[in-house]
Amino acid sequence: NTGDVTFNDVPDTYILLTSSGLKDEIDSPQSSLGFTALEKQIDVEPADSDKSFLIREFVKLQKKNLVYASDADAVQYATAAGGLRTFTAVATIPPKMKPGTYTIEVFALENGAVTGTATKTLTVKETGFPKQLSNLAFNHSLLYGIMAVLVALVAGLITGVLFKGKGGVH
Repeated sequence: NTGDVTFNDVPDTYILLTSSGLKDEIDSPQSSLGFTALEKQIDVEPADSDKSFLIREFVKLQKKNLVYASDADAVQYATAAGGLRTFTAVATIPPKMKPGTYTIEVFALENGAVTGTATKTLTVKETGFPKQLSNLAFNHSLLYGIMAVLVALVAGLITGVLFKGKGGVH
């Protein structure tokens, strides 16, 4: 049972944050939001494959890789002022999230129907040591290679000194 399956129209990262009272609405098969809606968005090739099963397994894999997630208690509301309610949502950026520009979509729901939307962009960048290491690897590959060999040699020498007289490695 081997073969190739291609998933099209798949987001690299999918994080679903809701308030505690919306979990059942979001998870319902009729929902236009959440992982149920994601299944409708994704296209699977070959077309004769079991699309629902493959997408569910793909989503499980992405959740295990920490790039798909959901938190049913992440949105907190403040008291209403002037008919408007403000909210706060805290999302954890997954470690495997690639640098780039991402779209954040916010939906207002009333009685299960979307009554308002807002969109913002989030730019994820490498900073600090990871950025310097990536720059070194891609833009100064010879220097990066030499440094990698030196680090390996030093690690080997330190290991040799620490375990000297203990009967060797084997």
